[in-house]
Amino acid sequence: MSRIFVILATLFMFGGVAYAFQPDLFSANGLKLEGAAAISDVRTMYGTLPFALGVFLAPGCLRKTGHVTELKLITLIFAGLVAGRLLGLALDKGDQSFTITALLFEGVVLVVSGLLLQREMSRKTG
Repeated sequence: MSRIFVILATLFMFGGVAYAFQPDLFSANGLKLEGAAAISDVRTMYGTLPFALGVFLAPGCLRKTGHVTELKLITLIFAGLVAGRLLGLALDKGDQSFTITALLFEGVVLVVSGLLLQREMSRKTG
């Protein structure tokens, strides 16, 4: 199960590369990109950063067991995303429908990765 989850997370990260070449895809969530700096930021934070994380996760897709490192990274990434979404909900005004939808997805990934990490770590010590 951990390997399948790592493969899915890796594919998700690699999928972000689309933003590196098509940053206007970002506008699909209702956010407007105004100016070169905004476009470059989307290319970087939503495109090449997730791609680099996918490159880090990729070797774990080939292993049948021992995914603690990959699961730690996925758990930390999604804990940060959930924390940022919750902070946004608490501090930012206006329509938060995208934030809530993203939070639901990211929250599920966080819980699943945390549970798989806990299972992998208990196998290691057990």
